[in-house]
Amino acid sequence: MAISGPILTGLAALGSAFVGSSGTYGVWGVMAGVICGALASVVNTLEHGGQVGWWLKCIEAMLVSSGSCKRL
Repeated sequence: MAISGPILTGLAALGSAFVGSSGTYGVWGVMAGVICGALASVVNTLEHGGQVGWWLKCIEAMLVSSGSCKRL
């Protein structure tokens, strides 16, 4: 999963380069951009979603250790 996020993002960027082209390249470009972009968003969310929780725990630990919570 660590490599699929950047690969899907790259494929979405490559597909978006063909948007507006004549013929079937434009249609496939739109489809590749939308589908790969959406999949990359899902993969990156699953991969990095837990990091927000860790940041909140770190901030809470810093507040508790500094005594700032007692002042609130």
